[in-house]
Amino acid sequence: MRKIFAEYRNIIAVIYIIICFTLWVVFRDREIERNGVYAIGKIIKYQAEADGSSVFVDLYLGNKISQTIVSTGCSNCVDSFFYIKVLKQDLSRVIIYFNSPVPACIQNELKVPEEGWKEIPVCK
Repeated sequence: MRKIFAEYRNIIAVIYIIICFTLWVVFRDREIERNGVYAIGKIIKYQAEADGSSVFVDLYLGNKISQTIVSTGCSNCVDSFFYIKVLKQDLSRVIIYFNSPVPACIQNELKVPEEGWKEIPVCK
């Protein structure tokens, strides 16, 4: 048994690291889903690299405009507005809803309440 474990030690270590990372991402996203608020994000830059892609986002929440970087995204979304969910206490932790573009009636105002939205707003 020890001989088998010794042969596959590196593979087992890699699998363990992948499982831990996956669980960390899932729990992090669950916290954002539970405790976050909706805001608006504008994709300002997409950067593809050998080890992945990065999306630079201007985040609109109340009077604050901050910038964050997300490690996933779409290359044809630059200059587009999407709803995002963010933790107010940590504006770097966001989920971008690429399937939920912000309609023009809300995008033109760009007035996001200081406390964000509990639900995605609709046009009146």
